[in-house]
Amino acid sequence: MNKNNCINILAIFGTFLLLICVFGQFKSLRNPSILFDNKCLFKNDIIIDYGRAISKCIKLEQESNEDYVKRISKLVFNSMAHYWNDDTEDNYYQRRIPLWENYIMYIAHLLFPPNDGMGYELVDYKKALERGFGLCSQHSLAAIDILKSSNIEARLVCLQGHIVVTVLSDDLSWYIIDPDFGIVIPFDLETIQNNIDLVIPYYINGEFTPASNTKEYYAKRISKYYDRSGNIILPDISCYCGRKDIWLQKGSYALKWFFPLLCIIPFLFKYYFRTRNYQATLNGISFSKYRAGISPDGLKSLVKNKNTDISTSHQC
Repeated sequence: MNKNNCINILAIFGTFLLLICVFGQFKSLRNPSILFDNKCLFKNDIIIDYGRAISKCIKLEQESNEDYVKRISKLVFNSMAHYWNDDTEDNYYQRRIPLWENYIMYIAHLLFPPNDGMGYELVDYKKALERGFGLCSQHSLAAIDILKSSNIEARLVCLQGHIVVTVLSDDLSWYIIDPDFGIVIPFDLETIQNNIDLVIPYYINGEFTPASNTKEYYAKRISKYYDRSGNIILPDISCYCGRKDIWLQKGSYALKWFFPLLCIIPFLFKYYFRTRNYQATLNGISFSKYRAGISPDGLKSLVKNKNTDISTSHQC
């Protein structure tokens, strides 16, 4: 296979990848069926659409940090469904990032599937809100990314069976938010661990409506997760997701455009120089043969023959 054929094949491959990326720009990660899935934990789980949710993530000019954190906790809760059914195919609700969204992540998931068999949890809040579902960990990851975009310190808290977020207040004290339920608990983890019943009223008074059981049932069940044994506050989300996975997610959205262009550029250079050489050849023959009285059709025939000779000499 000669050099020209390699460049052509590379350009075709790059064009294919580029078309996939362009197609993905017009596709949404969210499957509308999630709005009506009866396997979600809550009734009417999503009441804020993606476009409105993104616009509401911005901190208002006169809004205090505490009010903003409270609003974000409810926003994430109202914009994402609590759903992760293992019986559902990975590509139905995009548990696995689809080819048209990010072919790099798609291939990475095929080659290196998550150890627990689950699909990817997204660290970019815009992508998480767009997909529109997840468990407590996905809600918490989205909330942390939103808060950090407004320079508010927030950390992931891994309880025994549940994941929440701890946020640093203006007076440098920490408190808990649970974006999976849309609530704020004005105590730090240490205080709650000493008396887990403190959280029960906040869950009972939450705005969620369970699809089954009662608020009291969930409040008592979740309060047990705050028991002291095994709770961990992670200094960074990389301790939960893994640094490589974070770099893959963030870097691949830029690289997915870079690779196709890298494949196409050699072909563009080849086309440019071929066109320039052809024009230079045409101009050179035109001037000399014009003085000899050769017709335009004759000039084209000479250029064609000359290019054929040049191509033959290169092959030799």
